[in-house]
Amino acid sequence: MVRRAHALCAVLLVAGPAWAGDAWVAHYRYQGAHGHCELTVVRDDTRAEYRGCGQPMRRWQQLGDGIELLELDPRQDAVVRHSPGDLRAIGREPEWDRVAGIAPARLRAILPSSGTGQAHGWASTQYRGQDADGRTVDLEWLEQPALPARYRIGGSADGESFELERLQRLPAAEAFTALQDLREIDIADAGD
Repeated sequence: MVRRAHALCAVLLVAGPAWAGDAWVAHYRYQGAHGHCELTVVRDDTRAEYRGCGQPMRRWQQLGDGIELLELDPRQDAVVRHSPGDLRAIGREPEWDRVAGIAPARLRAILPSSGTGQAHGWASTQYRGQDADGRTVDLEWLEQPALPARYRIGGSADGESFELERLQRLPAAEAFTALQDLREIDIADAGD
């Protein structure tokens, strides 16, 4: 029995880093008050990157002292770094589960579950109800990737929705935008 336990631990130690080095890549169709666009969300345990919808690439990273934001500025071929302290100072430090999974855990905690199912090959839980502001919410949450398959907030005129079109797991080095060849600007130095 002890040998089997040691063998299992050895297998997990070998397999763990390979799985841990992967990232989820989710392609969404986003619909909001100003139209629709394609949004790509890439996430692993400590990073979440958003690309598309006419916005600069944004990567949120968990650090020991909080969450930092990296924004790609394609006009300057540079990455602008917002440290956790900078974000706290301007009141923009986000909740990690909001940026990592689009729909915050506190929302899932207050919405009643309306059933379980499968979406995109993964187990899902459906939630329907109202958020703290009284807006209608329809959420289908994928448990394993910790991302929504469907997330609709509010009505058709004033709401927004995220519809998952494709989901894949890739090595993190391939999934995240390569930033090593770009010049880095600290937001504190951006005005200099």
